[in-house]
Amino acid sequence: MNPNENRNVWMTLSEAAEYSRLSQSKIHQIIKSGKLKITRSNGDSGKILIKQNWLDQMLQGESK
Repeated sequence: MNPNENRNVWMTLSEAAEYSRLSQSKIHQIIKSGKLKITRSNGDSGKILIKQNWLDQMLQGESK
């Protein structure tokens, strides 16, 4: 398996918090600030979904 393939995995908010070792509320703040891209599973009312590579980019300071 290509190591970059794992980076395209979709994570829920709680999975992203566990992966990054940040609280869910901190991730919400980062999302609101525009520093982390997200999508939602069912339009505007669905679960927050984050690609692992988006989270990695934000953690490395490469996002917006």
